[in-house]
Amino acid sequence: MIASDSPATTAEVVVSRWTGSAQVPPPQAGKRSRRSRFGSANAVPPPPDPTLALPLDERVTETAVPVDPWADSAADLWAGHPGGYLPAEPLPPTRPLPAEPPPFSPPSVAPPFSPPSVAPPAARPPVALPPTRSFPAAPPPPPPISGTPRMPAPSPVPPPRHAPAAPPRPAPPPPAPPRTSKRDRRGRIGSPPASGPPAAPPSWPTPPRPRRRRRRWPWVLLLMIACCCGCPAYFGKPMWDQYPASATLPTDLTGLKLRDDATSKQTVQQLKADMRMTNWLAEGTFAGVYADSRGKTVTIFGVTGFRFSPDQDLDTEFTRLTGQYGLTDIRDYDTGVRGEHQRCGTGRAEGATVVACTWADHGSIGTALFTKLSLEDSAERLPDLRDGIVSRNWN
Repeated sequence: MIASDSPATTAEVVVSRWTGSAQVPPPQAGKRSRRSRFGSANAVPPPPDPTLALPLDERVTETAVPVDPWADSAADLWAGHPGGYLPAEPLPPTRPLPAEPPPFSPPSVAPPFSPPSVAPPAARPPVALPPTRSFPAAPPPPPPISGTPRMPAPSPVPPPRHAPAAPPRPAPPPPAPPRTSKRDRRGRIGSPPASGPPAAPPSWPTPPRPRRRRRRWPWVLLLMIACCCGCPAYFGKPMWDQYPASATLPTDLTGLKLRDDATSKQTVQQLKADMRMTNWLAEGTFAGVYADSRGKTVTIFGVTGFRFSPDQDLDTEFTRLTGQYGLTDIRDYDTGVRGEHQRCGTGRAEGATVVACTWADHGSIGTALFTKLSLEDSAERLPDLRDGIVSRNWN
């Protein structure tokens, strides 16, 4: 605080103290809320700051001088204490500590076992060795020079001492038995103890010798050859046996004579023309009329050439004959030869009853019309007529 020349006028100057922090602005009056502004008129104002009522000189703490409260006291409290401190009061008694245990003394240990001393074996007398090749004698040493000190003789080396044997180690304890479960204990309690020597372990069977791997390629090769050659040979043999074929009408055929009259020739020409019209790819046609002395006649006609499916050709030919002769009671007969088929039926031709029998194979197809014969007899005579007319060229 600095005073002016006039005692009546004083000015208060507060010296600011430097600090490392930024200067804090003075607090400002906050905005009052709407409720506080329009509140009750009897609202209690906040209490004033008590420090504002102090004198101006007591507010300043930076320049205030400390005051000793005992300065005005007559008695000096520190006169009897040169050190300036009061004597410390004794501490209250505490629980006594327990007595220390006596020092530990290790038990006496027996001295280690020392084995009795064993005398070394007596030295054997030297054995004379056989004479060896003599070496030249070494030259005698030169005489000692006077004035030269002699080296002292080496002292004998004492024999090595045997170290005392170590005491025998105690035997190790036996191994602990394996722990068993409760289930094993129950079974062991209920079963009687085993008596006698233990049974020998079962002998394991010797494993079988490995089988030698067989080569399969020869069998595969044979199978391929059989498939490539066997199948065509099986299905191609009937064609090989029945084709090619040719037809020739003999004069005498199984007791029947070939008729050469005008009516028979006209019938033969008509039958050949019909067969050529129905078989365009035929290699040859044949037709003839045969009769015996009892008046039985057989009219036979057909064509030669390769046929891949003789069974289908038989169906086609018999369908044509059925429409022409009105065949009924049609039956199939087994010839026993692969590739050969035969079928017969009963019909009428020029007012007379006839039996029509047709054969078909891979080389020819033909039909025979029988008169005055039954169906079974006609079927039996047809193979003989075919063999007498049709011949295989490979024969």
